[in-house]
Amino acid sequence: MKIRKATEKDYGVFAELTEKNHSYIVGVDKWKMMKVGTGYKKLAAQNYIEDVKMHDGVILVAETKNKIIGCAVATLSVSSELIKTKYKKEYLKTGFIKNVFVEETFRGQGIGSKIVGELEKYLKEKGCPTVHLEVFAPNTNALKIYNNIGYQDHSRILIKIL
Repeated sequence: MKIRKATEKDYGVFAELTEKNHSYIVGVDKWKMMKVGTGYKKLAAQNYIEDVKMHDGVILVAETKNKIIGCAVATLSVSSELIKTKYKKEYLKTGFIKNVFVEETFRGQGIGSKIVGELEKYLKEKGCPTVHLEVFAPNTNALKIYNNIGYQDHSRILIKIL
């Protein structure tokens, strides 16, 4: 298994994995608020690709036997003037990891952790001292993995159905 930077030829498979990732999240959504709408796959993939281009990011894929089995996205953010007045200088550039996904038959082999590790290296080389990784609260399997590789709760978003 190798992890590499995605090329334009990989974007179709990246879109498929992005849709599978969202479908998985829909399945664990205990509030039943999310859905996979028509055109989601293409729009979501385009959004990530544009985000990578605009924010000095990268899409990585995990590949085995010439088959892409996982992916993830990293982007950078440089703080606004408002944020610059709040945080220490060394925390003004932040990395974001998104859309981490591994095909179900390949889970439990550490592939997701390896992809995240490679994204962390990329972000560190870009000068990010911190990384934000958002995880859907009911996705307890992912949460355990992220905790095991050093991620901790920093803030929470609470929801209430009205």
